[in-house]
Amino acid sequence: MAATPEARTLVLFWQLCALLVRAEPKERRGNALALLQDLMQAMGLSTTNKAQVVTIVKQVLAGKELPLPELTAALTQSVSHHPVTLDFVFELLVTVALASGTLSPPTLKLLLTCASPMAVDKVRLQYLVQLRQHELSLAHKFQGKPLAYRAYSLPQLTHHRGPPLAHEATELLTAAARAARSRPNPAQLSYACDLLALERNFTLEQAAAATQLLVLRYAPVQLERAHMPRALIRLAQKKVADAIGAFNLLRQS
Repeated sequence: MAATPEARTLVLFWQLCALLVRAEPKERRGNALALLQDLMQAMGLSTTNKAQVVTIVKQVLAGKELPLPELTAALTQSVSHHPVTLDFVFELLVTVALASGTLSPPTLKLLLTCASPMAVDKVRLQYLVQLRQHELSLAHKFQGKPLAYRAYSLPQLTHHRGPPLAHEATELLTAAARAARSRPNPAQLSYACDLLALERNFTLEQAAAATQLLVLRYAPVQLERAHMPRALIRLAQKKVADAIGAFNLLRQS
């Protein structure tokens, strides 16, 4: 699995994810491990690759990994110090850290240790935590599930006539779009605003600009140039779909 730079990046990524799981109290690790399984599914890993990831996670839980500073530095180096790529990877780490809905002190400390080498400031960290907690709250309210990692449950591509990638938006947002046609839902509209970093008194022009910014931010070509592994590019494509889904929801409100 470590034969190519892309594979090496994935190994380092999964080691960091496993460290976040290990930082949780044992009674809370079940949620984090279930979320990792969802993440593996969303990344489209083969059965063989899933087995390799499970082995990596088990090794880290047993205390067999690089020291955290060395691990973070190696991951940063492996993606060519590309700010967009690093930010996206850190966003995924925040999602894993919030598997149980709240950040434990050891997990927060670990995230803060990773933030600076990955060019993430505290403001960005705070925003990511707030957005993820909002998503978890919505998922619990509207889907009745404590885990809300459906944001990366990328479906199979199909032919369609709608806006590009709109059919791939999260189930949370597409359900909100259907509901918005009959009645406004303030909580879901609020989440769409948060996703696009919009104030509540946004204009349609501002929403379109914010959507375009996210589409450009997670453009696959940028991530390919930064040597992002294909499995992570797949998730970045999903972020584009989520941004378009949020815009469609706000446009209909």
